[in-house]
Amino acid sequence: MKLNITRWAFAAVIAIAIAAAFFRITTAEERVNERRALARTVCTSTGGVWAVADGREVCEKSVYAKKD
Repeated sequence: MKLNITRWAFAAVIAIAIAAAFFRITTAEERVNERRALARTVCTSTGGVWAVADGREVCEKSVYAKKD
């Protein structure tokens, strides 16, 4: 009896791990877009300019940007 419960628990943990991994993969693009939008907002609110440099999006801040 204990062996069956152990096998069931092991299978349940594996199934939950697979489901969690699938969820993270399918929602990855949304999370990246949310983080990028937040970064743009913070950049512009602190006096920076969101720009593309060498194929990467970066926040360029001037000398007169707000300091935290």
